[in-house]
Amino acid sequence: MSAHVPYSLSSHSHFPVPSPAELDRDALSAWPAQETEHAGPLLLRHTQGFTKRSNSACLLAPVMLSKADIASVEAWFASRGRPAIFRIASGVRGTDTPQTRAELALDCMLAARGYTVADPSLVMARSVRDLPLLNTAEAPAFLPADAWLGCEQALSGKSDAERTLLGLIISLTQGRAQLAVRQVDNGPVSCGMLVTQGDGFGLFDIRTHAAHRRQGHARAMVLGLLQHARDLGLSTGWLQVLETNTPAVSLYAGLGFTLSHRYHYRIQQ
Repeated sequence: MSAHVPYSLSSHSHFPVPSPAELDRDALSAWPAQETEHAGPLLLRHTQGFTKRSNSACLLAPVMLSKADIASVEAWFASRGRPAIFRIASGVRGTDTPQTRAELALDCMLAARGYTVADPSLVMARSVRDLPLLNTAEAPAFLPADAWLGCEQALSGKSDAERTLLGLIISLTQGRAQLAVRQVDNGPVSCGMLVTQGDGFGLFDIRTHAAHRRQGHARAMVLGLLQHARDLGLSTGWLQVLETNTPAVSLYAGLGFTLSHRYHYRIQQ
């Protein structure tokens, strides 16, 4: 399931990058959930409804699920006062693997049960080799969690409850989160998060103040995070972005990120 994307993306990288399955496993670890439970080939995640990423079921193995399996997941989420959400991954165009076939079969079963599609997204990856240059004056500053959360809230408009849950997720990374902000006239104009995972890393929560967009702040933030990752001795980074966020996808492609695969969510109605 993929919406039409009004731009061309390369799925070829000049450097080795992890497989889609490896990137998905790393992404789950880099964005932890408050509660997790394994149910056969599924990983169930719950964080009080904050982000679909940490409140969904993910298929970890190429297993064809039954209606009873899906009903069990629905009951698990219902016991927590939530509709069931499944994350459905798909390969790049033309790929056919046991995992993508199992994901497609699950997607079809959920559609038949009346689940709706939400947030078709891209997973993009890049090595830290051959990074463009970034002026030292443009580099972001790294802040402690409390200070960063205040800046992020100012940029995103999160409620206090959402800020608390984002802080919980950061704490669950157990010190692996690097939190960056760029400021102009003592006010935040962009922010971002880098979470280490082995010798790789994920980029999350890349935001720019609406009044400061198209001024190079997001590019400087992402490039600053990539250079920081290289300085830490990390190798390959990834990020997840909505397919419909054309400016962000174009920015990441321009910085050398290539398409790994796609995913979307199915939400119980």
